[in-house]
This record gives sequence, C-alpha cells and structure tokens, in this order.
Amino acid sequence: MGLILTLQTYSLFVYFEVPKGARFLTFIPAVISAIGFIKARMRFCSCYGLARIFNFDSLGKSNKVENDEFVKKDKKRARSVIYFSVLIGIMVGLIAVVI
Repeated sequence: MGLILTLQTYSLFVYFEVPKGARFLTFIPAVISAIGFIKARMRFCSCYGLARIFNFDSLGKSNKVENDEFVKKDKKRARSVIYFSVLIGIMVGLIAVVI
C-alpha cells in the first residue's frame, strides 16, 4: 500500500509539473512504505518495541516486557527500523528530486 502511495505521489508531482525541490515530499509516503516493509521482513513491531509490550495471547490482549535487558534490545531494534525507514525515505526523496 505504501509503495503504491509513493509511486502515485511521484506520478502526480510529475503530471502537475510540481517544482523538483517540492518532489522531495515523496519522502513521506516512502518512509511509511519502508516502515511497513521492514517491520514485516523483520517480523517485529516497532510500536510494541518502543512501548515495552508484546502480544502472544489472544487478540487484543498484550503483556508488558519486564526484563530490562529485553526492553533495551527491543528499543534498539525499534529505533533501527525507524532509522532505516527514514534513510530509505530520504534516498527516495532525493531520487524524486533528481529524476
């Protein structure tokens, strides 16, 4: 879904002849797309990691992570998902400006 939104945003920018500098805004849907892809690939929810929760029970029920070592690892992994997604978004935005 995010990839389609990214391509659609870029296509509309080109169609309406938006100035090249403003095409960097393609960054936003690209970040959303990258977050979804990376989270699915890693099988890790960055929102849960940052919130110190996990869900292995019934739908809608979540548990708190109590172990501080696991909390640190989860937060580090969640931040890496966000950092890589922003990096990918910046690259896509720059490509949209250049092309």
